[in-house]
Amino acid sequence: MDDKQASMGMGMLRKNVVWWSPNQIALRFFSSLPPTPGNKQPILESLRLDDINNHLVQNYHVTLQSFTDKDVTHPVTGEKMGESQLDGGAGDKEGTQGADHGEQILTSSPGKYLFPTPDGKSVIMTFFNLAPTQATPSAFKKQAAMEKNGDGDDEVDHTIRIVNAFNTTEFITTPSGERIPLPPAMPNWYGGGTQDGIHGCPSSPPMPVAQDDPCIASGYSHIDLPSLSSELKDKDGSGVTVFVLDTFPTEGQLKKAAELANPPGGANRNRLLQDMVTGMQFSDPFNAAAPAINVRYQKFTALLESEQSPRTGRDLYKRLYGFKMLDHGLFVTGIIRDLARGANIECVRILNDYGIGRANDLIQALEKIVGRMSAGEDLHGKSVLINLSLVMTPLTRDLGKLGFRYRKTTALREALHQAIISAVNAGAVIVSAAGNDSNSLEMKGRIGPRYPADFPEVVSVASVTRNEKKASSFSDRATSYEQPNGIATYGGERAKAVKPPTSKTSPPPVAPEPTNCMTGATHIDGVIGVYSSPVYPKLDAGELDSHNHHKRIGGDCEDYYNAPNSIAWAYWSGTSFATPVISALVARMLEERGVGSQMTSQQVIASIQSSEVSSQALFYNKELKAPVFPACQCQPIELKEAPSVGSAVAVVE
Repeated sequence: MDDKQASMGMGMLRKNVVWWSPNQIALRFFSSLPPTPGNKQPILESLRLDDINNHLVQNYHVTLQSFTDKDVTHPVTGEKMGESQLDGGAGDKEGTQGADHGEQILTSSPGKYLFPTPDGKSVIMTFFNLAPTQATPSAFKKQAAMEKNGDGDDEVDHTIRIVNAFNTTEFITTPSGERIPLPPAMPNWYGGGTQDGIHGCPSSPPMPVAQDDPCIASGYSHIDLPSLSSELKDKDGSGVTVFVLDTFPTEGQLKKAAELANPPGGANRNRLLQDMVTGMQFSDPFNAAAPAINVRYQKFTALLESEQSPRTGRDLYKRLYGFKMLDHGLFVTGIIRDLARGANIECVRILNDYGIGRANDLIQALEKIVGRMSAGEDLHGKSVLINLSLVMTPLTRDLGKLGFRYRKTTALREALHQAIISAVNAGAVIVSAAGNDSNSLEMKGRIGPRYPADFPEVVSVASVTRNEKKASSFSDRATSYEQPNGIATYGGERAKAVKPPTSKTSPPPVAPEPTNCMTGATHIDGVIGVYSSPVYPKLDAGELDSHNHHKRIGGDCEDYYNAPNSIAWAYWSGTSFATPVISALVARMLEERGVGSQMTSQQVIASIQSSEVSSQALFYNKELKAPVFPACQCQPIELKEAPSVGSAVAVVE
């Protein structure tokens, strides 16, 4: 079965797709105690984890094992992880789940996250590893093998069986006859990762901007908001803290890219990058003054810092394949900084260099943000916005096909949803990408939105092309049928792939070297943003071998090609890059409303459509099921020669 046949038969459930971290689950509990630091241990001890574990051991021959420090992310300061992650993973190379869990204390702290509820009580998300007991029957092992998560290694994965055990059973009975309710369970979802690609990735690879492109002649490539009201034109997000939860390069890579693009005594070819890097803080006290940024760089588990990590990406032929995208979060941050010059921006690395993170990484970051918004902490009474240019979990319609059984589908996202709800209840506005899986090889037609954008508490953002009334072909819908929480804005369109030029053909606008074996691109409609990496991913990944999903046939001769210049600008398209446009807009709205302002997702959408924000009525895109807030950038260029061969002439398309 070839790639196309696989997509027709399996959709987003192709064999090379994995959706969760094997043998890891999350359980959601409630407690009547408030979520104070002193209450964490009493709360954990009240959850009856030992009774629940005994039930699993006796009936399913699987035991819960607490997360350890090796299962969670940790802050990294300085350059302990090297100048650049492009040379490979920097974590230790121990087993994929990290720790030797040995003697287990189920109430240990790692992987346990407490959030407040509106009534002053607690909701607790607890993550565990799953391990078979020595007496696991062969029938259970066979069942787990049949429920394999993608076509990865030979590890027997018990996730589906145990998640189903929780979500199809209301109570368990202890030997003493006491009935204990079981909490909803979910896998430790990846951001849709696969061994060789992802659902929920950028619509296409980034591509270099020519050094003499007039769009970046000033050292900036401003995004214009032509319909912005006069009241908001003078706002810049001052007083608002914007969190970007995403990938991020190392401090060394950022500083080197800024220096090369803005050499002493030379032309300042990327002032936006220079603005963000000058005064940037990568460690405590994280007090960078705008326009500089704060970066909380975190180290992941050994697997996610290695070359065996799940990956994310698509080529120009819409095929799933994984490439390094350290600059995804930087690109997002640059858009926010361009449109909200006064906002305090904190970038938190919760996705690895391949654009992959886990639910516990996201929930851990949200717990810290919510904690800082509590009484007596630095963000209490302040306006907070969280940008999530990511997706997580499969489509609801695919959960059953993956083998999950449940009384309510909400159980399979419950821990993630409760963390989102708690952050919103604390006063944060969350803006999330709708997703880029529509009209793909796997998904015919318009779908979506993906989660977390489909949670009603979240502002969901879809993408339109340079023609503001036309939906980007890849963009998922901004809004589901249930709630009006969606908006659309400029995110570009997938470029057209061009085969390597011959002696009889001219090189295209983007012509990676060596040009005789690397696919180029034309018809470029991408957002122009900051890009610090010295290399770019190939544009043609080739077809998956139908007999070996770790092998590809054809495609470009090199996985990466050198940047043709050092200006640190790139084209990139996707709902990931429409999302920060709306985040920056909402930061201005929060500034206008005053310190500590809060808005629900529905209030945000209603306000954007009102005269408070828009100077004219907004066009409603029926395909995306959302109004379109206009945003535009300098028109892309067509070059007589490719950037990689030193063109000095450019004309507007």
